[in-house]
Amino acid sequence: MGKFVKFALAAALAGAAAAQPPMVRLNVDAFDGHGQPIGDLTKADFQLQDAGKDQAIAFFHAAARTPGVFSHATVVLFDLLNADITNRAFSSDEIVHSLQPRETSDFLYFYLLTPDIKLQPVHPLPNSVADVRPADTPWTKNIRPLLDDALKNANRLRQSGLIEDDRVRRTYEALTQVVSTIAMIPGRKNIVWISRGIPISLRLASGGEEIDYKPLVRKFAEACAQAKVTVYTVNPSTSAVPSASDLASVETLQQISNFTGGRLFTSNSIGKAVAQAADAWRGNYTIGYYPAADNWDGKLHKVKVSSGRRGMDLLFPEGYYADRPDATAAMRGALQAAVSSPFDSPEMRVRVTDTKGHLQIRVDYADALVTEKDGHFTASLVMTVVDYTAKGPKSIAPPAAMNVSMTEEQRAAAMKDGILLTQDHPAAEGIERLRVIVYDPATNLVGSMMVPVG
Repeated sequence: MGKFVKFALAAALAGAAAAQPPMVRLNVDAFDGHGQPIGDLTKADFQLQDAGKDQAIAFFHAAARTPGVFSHATVVLFDLLNADITNRAFSSDEIVHSLQPRETSDFLYFYLLTPDIKLQPVHPLPNSVADVRPADTPWTKNIRPLLDDALKNANRLRQSGLIEDDRVRRTYEALTQVVSTIAMIPGRKNIVWISRGIPISLRLASGGEEIDYKPLVRKFAEACAQAKVTVYTVNPSTSAVPSASDLASVETLQQISNFTGGRLFTSNSIGKAVAQAADAWRGNYTIGYYPAADNWDGKLHKVKVSSGRRGMDLLFPEGYYADRPDATAAMRGALQAAVSSPFDSPEMRVRVTDTKGHLQIRVDYADALVTEKDGHFTASLVMTVVDYTAKGPKSIAPPAAMNVSMTEEQRAAAMKDGILLTQDHPAAEGIERLRVIVYDPATNLVGSMMVPVG
């Protein structure tokens, strides 16, 4: 985004009528007792607590569940940088035995974190819409030769030779690179990190200063939250008596899963971890609430999500640091991902018609935060339009605040037909397509749709 558009982001956010306090948003995955996702839950099925205090749910959103729509992705990351050499062959075999029988490999991708700290694709993320078309045969059927070839290449690479502190920090850099890469994918994303882990703390020498890596866990978890990424971790160690360093590394895996809303799996559980991560979108929900004004104290707040429905297994971030959110930065990140992505986002379902430069946009009522006061219903959204030539994106319009106010009658119509937004956007010469992007600053949800010029 250009500097002008970055300034426009702040102006659009200021112009969005929501003078609401910051919302805490939680990603929740719901499973039954057999590990199958539950996709029919409602707002009434959930209860929330923040630091032990009950919270009223202000926003509830079920993820898009249309089969075949690119609204989720799962990346398996096999960590060779931090691998135990004695367990590498065992882990490779378990990966093959876990992935090969899968009936579908749609939206499932696979990378190695190599000893020289590179991300080597085994089955890479898509670069275009054509790359996500369902294959006749799942690529996982050929996982054995694919993984063998990738491991041969990785085994030829020299070890990084890093001291342990550098190895820990470079691992977080690599993980953050994965998150940045998959941020362009619309909707929820899951990473299955197969790794021995990295220390949660490290003493450099006998009696020396201890390095605490919890701030790196926190920073990584915040990057995951912004990119809508959950991390499932798998510790493939088969050691019956783990060492102190092994336990410290497992604590890192546990904390990353806890703070991103995932789960830690142990040895012999790679298949279970991949299956749960790949299917989680079917039971995925976003829940938002407004804590008290004095909530934003910079401290760690423990969160609890529960349900009166029996037999449910809920995964959610178990805590967050209550720093007052930077709404402009969040909007910039969300819009930047939507603009740079080759894919439309179905998080907010939008329909667009372009009649000679006059745009009519319908936003699904259930996907926006609508508040009621004195008999009027309001929504505060931000919209931008990207122009495309035959070669690709050409320009982006400054993001504009779209403040909607509805009577009861208009609300009833919007619930049926969608919230109506309009904007004039005449196409310049050479522009063939438009992508309309709608963003809700309160919920951080994005919807977009590409249409031909009318």
